[in-house]
Amino acid sequence: MSLLIVGVILRGAWPIFKESMEVLLESTPPGISTSHVAATIEAVPGVKNVHDLHIWAVEPRLIMLTSHVIIEQRCTPLTLLQTIQHRITTDFGIKHMTIQLETECCDPDDIHCDLRKLTEQHHEAQTFAHHH
Repeated sequence: MSLLIVGVILRGAWPIFKESMEVLLESTPPGISTSHVAATIEAVPGVKNVHDLHIWAVEPRLIMLTSHVIIEQRCTPLTLLQTIQHRITTDFGIKHMTIQLETECCDPDDIHCDLRKLTEQHHEAQTFAHHH
């Protein structure tokens, strides 16, 4: 009799346990395909590439998204961002997202494109400050 009760409890608890593990492991929620979300974003005119795309659930009804999106330089960033957000919300029901828009580097010496420039400038400033 006690094994039957244990079986009933386990059967009822399993879906809750499974859902909890998916949330704790920050796995992509069931029914959402990361590649499909990326393809939807890349289909927006002006988007060149999507990378560092992460989708996870904080709780079963609260899905989060973060991504980096490379856009064409001629685009209006705010308009493009609003279009991307609208499509993600409409197509996938994701309302909480952080999207970082990026452009390709036109000047390889720009700090934005090569962070070594920033550390070199910092090192030069420290060296100059320590010489008497």
